[in-house]
Amino acid sequence: MGRYITLLLFISVAFPQFSIEGKRIHNHEINEYYSDDEFINRLNSDPNFVNDENFLSYKKYVNRLKSKGSKCIYCFSFMSIAAGFDGINNPDDFQDEDNPPGLENIAFGILLPLSYHTYNSAKKRITLYNVIQRHNDIYSKDEIKDFPPPDRWDSSVSYGFLSEKIPVSIIEYSRLLNIDEHSDFYLAIGSMLFGSGVGSGYKYYLKNKYTSSKFISLGSHISHLGSPGITIYGISISPGYSIIYKGKSSPKITYRKRFGGELKEAEYKKSAINIGISFMYLGDNSIGAYPFMNLERRF
Repeated sequence: MGRYITLLLFISVAFPQFSIEGKRIHNHEINEYYSDDEFINRLNSDPNFVNDENFLSYKKYVNRLKSKGSKCIYCFSFMSIAAGFDGINNPDDFQDEDNPPGLENIAFGILLPLSYHTYNSAKKRITLYNVIQRHNDIYSKDEIKDFPPPDRWDSSVSYGFLSEKIPVSIIEYSRLLNIDEHSDFYLAIGSMLFGSGVGSGYKYYLKNKYTSSKFISLGSHISHLGSPGITIYGISISPGYSIIYKGKSSPKITYRKRFGGELKEAEYKKSAINIGISFMYLGDNSIGAYPFMNLERRF
């Protein structure tokens, strides 16, 4: 019994309050940061978390993102993309097939690993948040630090000359799944005078999404032009630069954070001008490129 009490006292000192900052876990008492593996090693010997459901789920999603399972996903993705290019470049070899490989295989090969990474990253972040909340409830001697839960979904509206997400777009609305401070998975719908389209994909910011930064967007899209018109579809790779613009009409992102026991509120107005060029590979085997410039408002 005495040994168990000593262990609990040791843990209460060794495990102060934590919070999530970017991709790392922050120890507020000694101002140190831990990776997922380091944080898991610290809690593996804690009797309060050995059989904790959220802790076990958190470890599962961490392992999925770096295990052989993810390698199989990426291998299957590469094979699908390779089959798509083979079907496009050698159509005579697949004349007897009802559904020869083509652009759909390439799009599937791109979106599969993005979807896998997005899902497991989001689940990992949510379970980590729950683990840290429980840990702080158990061991914190002082007032518990308040940090916001991971925001999974945002929305954005874009206005301007075309878009990195959908080529046929003057006005565009997107739902954004936050993966981390660098990346989003998006679903978008756009429209212009003579057409409309939908698209989905992945957008990565080299610095982070809340400051001016270079980015690259990878996605697939389908658009309808004119009446009765034509339908075009394809995949695109769009490098660009996001320039943060703050104006009175910008939507506000509000968060609450605790500093030294005092609760403060800060408001961020998030608007950005996106400029760049999109390189497209279309379903009719044609290749094209177009510049884009738009004002994106995130809320």
